[in-house]
Amino acid sequence: MTDIPTNIQEVLKNSWDDTWQIFAPDNSWKDDKAKCRDIQERLSYFNPTHSDSPEHIDKVIKALTRGVSLTQAAIDWHHPAIGQNSTPTKKDKLRGIQWRLVIAYSGVEITTKALMNYFNRNTDPKVISDFIQKCSLPYYEPLASPKPNKTLTLEKWLSKEESAIATYTQKQDMRCG
Repeated sequence: MTDIPTNIQEVLKNSWDDTWQIFAPDNSWKDDKAKCRDIQERLSYFNPTHSDSPEHIDKVIKALTRGVSLTQAAIDWHHPAIGQNSTPTKKDKLRGIQWRLVIAYSGVEITTKALMNYFNRNTDPKVISDFIQKCSLPYYEPLASPKPNKTLTLEKWLSKEESAIATYTQKQDMRCG
């Protein structure tokens, strides 16, 4: 589950390299109205309310750069582990996997919000849904909501008892959006 195929790393890197070619050279959009209009037209695929002002374009590009960097960092972390042990324990590895997921989600969320022109603090689920619809994603098997153990208590969870972990089941194949 923690192994990411190399092609995913290459796909993200190549996609970002291609995207950056639209923005290059760095900061050129600040003085070039035609470039701002070109970028705005491309962003309007995700949301037609994107402005062609240099300030707005700069804000979107900075957010995209942060989001892609976080996502890339999560993908590049091949053996996630968090702990002070020289040989990671199972718990260290699980914490690493959890943190890697947080990093990946943060990157995707920042990227999505930039493309969708939604810079509010809390992400509206409709923004994510609309973004997914704009992307032609393949079928996937989503995880159902966790089914908490009836005897789950905060004390058990804090003491890391095995029975305090929720279980997940798979739903049938679905199409995003």
